[in-house]
Amino acid sequence: MKHIKRNLIVFVVIVLLIVFGLHFSTFNASSDFGSYSVTEVYSTTVYGNVEYDSAEYIWTGLPISSDNPLFHDPTKDRDNFISKKEELKKIFSFYNEDDWSVERENNNSKIFKDLFDEYEVYIGWNGIFDALVEHEKDYSKLPSNFKHWIGEELYSRTDTPKHAVEITSRNILKKAPLHGVVWSAIEDKGLEDLDAMFSLVFDELCYFKDYDGMGDQWISCKYKQHNY
Repeated sequence: MKHIKRNLIVFVVIVLLIVFGLHFSTFNASSDFGSYSVTEVYSTTVYGNVEYDSAEYIWTGLPISSDNPLFHDPTKDRDNFISKKEELKKIFSFYNEDDWSVERENNNSKIFKDLFDEYEVYIGWNGIFDALVEHEKDYSKLPSNFKHWIGEELYSRTDTPKHAVEITSRNILKKAPLHGVVWSAIEDKGLEDLDAMFSLVFDELCYFKDYDGMGDQWISCKYKQHNY
């Protein structure tokens, strides 16, 4: 245990030094979303702010891999996507503060898992996050532990961590789902091998430091997970 803690401290210190060194060269791009090509994304996906007043679904996160099963392309069935998202949002509105208090294996988490099983078929995890964001806007703020937990849950549903990172890469829910994904991956792979851990973070999780408009997200992905 002491060995693991020492490795974690070393990891945090090194990452902080790297982040602060690169901060000034990346942060200025953090507000310039929408400049990606679509070579590795769904052909109908466009970028910008999330809107539903046109036939296009506007995406503000990382490019979505064409083989990412967590993403549902709403432009293929826009009306049904919106209908199911609003349906899920209405269900969320009935939950009280205690209902949102989740842990990995408590009864509330099992209820949410069943709910996500049902709705991811219709709206994907991008739609689930849309419903959560709109719930916060229209009803009440979600607790921090839930926002991190849902990132953990998303990570558990894929064999490709990059897919979970893509889905959580928007600037939503205080970036906690992204933190949950990154930390879960690090925890899953272990901290004993520092070289392997750095490779995981730099090459598979926080791989997008040179992507236009992703400076702030990259910084968050790099160093905020240790606060989780």
